[in-house]
Amino acid sequence: MNFFAVLSFIAFVLFIQAGVWILIKRHQLIMNRLFSLLSFLFAIYAFCYYLVFSANTLEQVYQYDRIA
Repeated sequence: MNFFAVLSFIAFVLFIQAGVWILIKRHQLIMNRLFSLLSFLFAIYAFCYYLVFSANTLEQVYQYDRIA
């Protein structure tokens, strides 16, 4: 596995954990909901770049980059 792929996957996990933790803590506040939404969007971005760094073909790289 590529070093950058591992870093992207770790970032994905941390963004998910931060978003879930804030939602569990106090989900009533709008600021917490916005932070969780932003964390989930960054998690999707980090996961797509994990897929980019671990792709085998150039077509897969382009496809995952468009999703991100």
